[in-house]
Amino acid sequence: MAKQRYACSRKPEKTVIGNMKLLKNIIAAFKRSRIYRTLSNKYILATAVFCVWVIFFDQNSLIELARVKISNAEQKRTIKELNENIRAVDSKLMELNSNLDSLEKFAREEYFFHKPEETVYIIEKK
Repeated sequence: MAKQRYACSRKPEKTVIGNMKLLKNIIAAFKRSRIYRTLSNKYILATAVFCVWVIFFDQNSLIELARVKISNAEQKRTIKELNENIRAVDSKLMELNSNLDSLEKFAREEYFFHKPEETVYIIEKK
């Protein structure tokens, strides 16, 4: 039987076992580290779970708060536009109530009112 040749100097079984030992050593070193001890603290874990819950899953989460603030800003902008429209209509109403000539002109232009002896021709722009 011919001898098998491998790309590396060791046989694959020994490499896998060596890698497992290396991985176990890395995990053991991580468990001894300060980061692992800090993260495995039950109070820090509880705080982290609470923060994740409040940010993402709660009914009053930060994401919902951002949506409400955006909606509020849009509603304020709409209110501002509507108030400007109300002011424009009020000024037009004051003008129409104060001047009969402007009232007659408005009625003739907008509602096509005319006197009984008049003939009105409507010219539409294309």
